[in-house]
Amino acid sequence: MNKRLKTRLLLLFLLMAGGALCTVASAQGVSLSRTRVVFSATDKVKTLSVRNSSGQRYLIQARSVAHADDRLTGPFMLTPPLFLLAAGQQQILKIIPAKSDWPGEKESVSYLTVSAIPTQNEEHWPADASKLSLGFRFTIKIFYRPAHMAQTFEQAAASLQFSRKDHGLLVINPGGYFMTVARLRPQGSSTSVLSKPIMIPPGGRAFIPANKKITKVSWRVINDYGVLSQYYHNEGF
Repeated sequence: MNKRLKTRLLLLFLLMAGGALCTVASAQGVSLSRTRVVFSATDKVKTLSVRNSSGQRYLIQARSVAHADDRLTGPFMLTPPLFLLAAGQQQILKIIPAKSDWPGEKESVSYLTVSAIPTQNEEHWPADASKLSLGFRFTIKIFYRPAHMAQTFEQAAASLQFSRKDHGLLVINPGGYFMTVARLRPQGSSTSVLSKPIMIPPGGRAFIPANKKITKVSWRVINDYGVLSQYYHNEGF
């Protein structure tokens, strides 16, 4: 294998292991067409485009991983898994299930990582690898959704249950969808008590600190398109 190519692949490996993590789907001129992927049981394949609007070339590696913070292989195949992305170009990634034994009544979640390092033409490639700039990595969620869910996503979002606990609120997700609560406003307030979104798994719960007594709340979740939903409301507790 060409020595310079080995150096590039080594840098990409190091980036995957501990490089800069981007929670948004755009950085340094490279962007993804989605911030999350919802894969329904009836889907054979999903696609995701990686676009390079910068003036330089990138070496890109795409992987399916089980968890956002480790390298355990996830339940999807991605093609192509490794490619060069020239300035002003885009590449379509195909996302294909690699297993068939999915839970039948609730969603599953795994992650897709797209790692990128800037490259140079061979004649401009520095002999000293320490002079190469490390790149960045996107991490987005892939949700696998069974064919027969008891509720729609919107119904499940509206069904979140809130109750008061010492110094905060307990939220329970009784439905079969992963729910990411991004805004939570007490009655009469225009300010969310959340410092960042929280994802609650099917049948799961989360505690949200809150300094004042709350009797009614309104909330918004992140929907299938990666944007904020409408506000949902409870009747008090």
